[in-house]
Amino acid sequence: MDGLEAMRELRTFATTPVIMLTARGEDDEKIRGLKLGADDYLSKPFNPDELVARIEAVRRRIEPQDKRKTLELFVHGDVNIDFKQHIVTVAGEEKYLTRIEWLLLTELVQSSGRFMTYEELLSRVWGSEYQGDVQLLRTWISRLRGKLEKNPESPILIRTIPKSGYIIQHDSGAVQE
Repeated sequence: MDGLEAMRELRTFATTPVIMLTARGEDDEKIRGLKLGADDYLSKPFNPDELVARIEAVRRRIEPQDKRKTLELFVHGDVNIDFKQHIVTVAGEEKYLTRIEWLLLTELVQSSGRFMTYEELLSRVWGSEYQGDVQLLRTWISRLRGKLEKNPESPILIRTIPKSGYIIQHDSGAVQE
């Protein structure tokens, strides 16, 4: 099987961080790899120093950030997020989130009630080298909304601040530390 098929199969049972190293460097191949759940994509030939930097960026994203508060439960309308068990339910139905979707949701909820810029989210989830890739962020937010929002075209949970970023508002009494 090729790398894209392997990525598709891997994401059916694991959230392991993946950097795809491939000879296929066309934009559509990169987009397919990222949409299938790869955390990064690097075309051959590549500079070994760049690979090391990308590995370090992925490691930074998966390591816990001790200085931020840790939430146990977040409730907003029909959406329940159990951070201890890594379970998201919408109207009682459990939703499977990819690793990137989980990281995005966690960043937004950890900062609930506070506006987060595109650059801030991109840096925290993908690393500082992705700060200008707003389309990547919009794509993942759209996928996340598709799983969490009753009407993704008129989102209530993840609100867009036009040309700037996103925000999740608190529901009264919805956060437990």
